[in-house]
Amino acid sequence: MLAPAPPRYATPRDLSRLTFGGKVAKVSASIGAPFMPWQRQVCDTALEITPTGQWAYRVVVVTVPRQAGKSTLLGALSAHRCLTGRRRRVWMTAQTRADARDLWLEHVDAIESSPLATLTTSRMSNGSEQLRYEALASTLRPFSPGPEALHGKTTDLVSVDEAWAFDAVRGAELAQAIIPTQTTRDAQLWIVSTAGTATSAWLREFVDKGRALTADPRPADARTSTVAYFEWSLPDGAPVDVETVYAHHPARGYTLRPEAIASAAELLPAGEFGRAYGNRWSAVLELAIPAELWEAAREHEPPQPEPGGVVLTWDGPVDGSSATVAIGWRDAGGRLVAEVADRREGTAWVVPRLVELAGRWRPRWAVADSRSPIAHVTDEARRHDALAEILHETSTTEYTRACAGLIAGMRAGTVRLSADPVLDAAATAAARRSVGDGWAWGRRGSAGDVAPLVAVTLAVWAIEAAPEPLGAFEILLGRAGRRCDRRSGGQFEPAQLVVDDPGDHRDEFEVGRLAEFETAPR
Repeated sequence: MLAPAPPRYATPRDLSRLTFGGKVAKVSASIGAPFMPWQRQVCDTALEITPTGQWAYRVVVVTVPRQAGKSTLLGALSAHRCLTGRRRRVWMTAQTRADARDLWLEHVDAIESSPLATLTTSRMSNGSEQLRYEALASTLRPFSPGPEALHGKTTDLVSVDEAWAFDAVRGAELAQAIIPTQTTRDAQLWIVSTAGTATSAWLREFVDKGRALTADPRPADARTSTVAYFEWSLPDGAPVDVETVYAHHPARGYTLRPEAIASAAELLPAGEFGRAYGNRWSAVLELAIPAELWEAAREHEPPQPEPGGVVLTWDGPVDGSSATVAIGWRDAGGRLVAEVADRREGTAWVVPRLVELAGRWRPRWAVADSRSPIAHVTDEARRHDALAEILHETSTTEYTRACAGLIAGMRAGTVRLSADPVLDAAATAAARRSVGDGWAWGRRGSAGDVAPLVAVTLAVWAIEAAPEPLGAFEILLGRAGRRCDRRSGGQFEPAQLVVDDPGDHRDEFEVGRLAEFETAPR
C-alpha cells in the first residue's frame, strides 16, 4: 500500500496531552468506515484535552480534496460526541439546508446499518429531523445555515461542511448563529471543506490564520491558540495533472483509485479539477468574464480621443489602499473605448490628477459609483469647480446596468478596452455579486483589486449616458415673430433665449451671435 500523503499544513500533536482520537476511530470502525491515516491524525490532535479536562482546541479547520472522507470523519465525530455524555446537542450544516439534510441522512443510514442502531431512534419529518441516542437523550440534528437557525439553542458540537460556499456576509451570519450557543459549554466548532474560490471569503480567513499558526516555530506544548488547522493540498507551482493530484490526495491507496481521478480530470474544467481534487484555491469559480471574450475586446493601440468628448471615472478597493482613474470616449467608428489612465497607491493623488485630466480633455462627465469604498475622493472632487459641474454618482441601478452593459458591448463588438496588465489582473480576479434581479462586480468577493475593472465599466456606461453639451446661447433681441411662435408650429432652437428689452439683459449672457428676428410693434 502507498505511504499516506503528508499534510501540507498541520497543527502538531502535543504528546503530553490525552486525546479522544482513538475513541472516535473505534466508533468510525464500528460504523463500517475504518479511519484512514489522515483522519486519525486530525482527530488525535484536534481532540486533545487539557489537564483540566477541556478541549484544547475549540475551533478545528480541516481542508481536504473531494472524495477524501470528510463526511465519514464528521459522522464518526458526531456519533462519539453523542455517546459520551448525557443530553449532548450536536448539530451539522452545509451550504444549504437541503445539503445539511442530505449529510444528516447519510450519517443516519450509516448508524442504522451498524451495531449502534439499537441505541438510536430517528425522526425524518422535514424541519424536525433528529437522530436520538435514547439512553443518553443526546441528539444529532441538521440546521439551516442562517442567522436565526440556532437561536435559543445550546450546542456541544457544530460541524460546517463545504464552508467554501459561504461568502463573507453569509459566513459572518453563520458564525453569529453558532458562537452564542457554545459560550456556556465545553464545545467545539468543526469547519470542514474543500478549497474555495474568490467568493469564499469566510473560509479564506480561517485558512490564512490556520496556515500562519502552523508556521509557529515554538514546540506544541508552548502554543496557546485554541484553533487547530489541517490541510492536504497541491504545493504551489505543482502541475495539476492526474499523477500529481493523486500523489497528494490523502485518500490515495485507501478509498480513491487513480481511474477516478483520471475520469474527473477529463470531465471537469482544469481550474475546477484543481480546486476539487487538488484542493487548490482558484481565483474564481468560473471567470466572471470569459477569457476569449476579454481577449477579443482588448485594444493594444486605441486611437486617442478628441478633447471635449471624454468621460472620467475612478474607483478603489475595499481597504482604500489605492485608486484607479479611467477615461472613456467614442472612436471614429462609433465604438466605446475605455482605458486605465492612472493607478497608484493611496488616494491623495486622485483629485489633483482628475483636475489635470479635466484641463487637458475637457470631459463631458466625471463619474464615480455612489457606493465606492473611496467615496471621500468624490466628496473632495465636488469641491473643485473643474469637476463639480460635471460630477455624477451612479445609483445602484445605474451601476448594475453598467456592469451588464459592459459584457453586452463586448459580446456585440462595440466595446474596446485598452490592453493593460493592471486591467487584465482585475478581470481575472473579478467575481459577480447578485443585486436584485441583476448583478454587479463584487469588490469584497473578488480575488483581488477590481477597481480598474469598475472604473472602465463606469467609463463605458458614461460615454452613452452623459448628457449632451449645451450649445451656444442665441439671444433674439426684440419679440419673436410668428415664424418662431410655438403656437403656430414653430420651434425655438436649443439654448435660445427670447427677450424683449436688450438693455436689461445684455450683460447677463455671453452672446454667441445675434439671430435675425422680426421686429414687432410694442
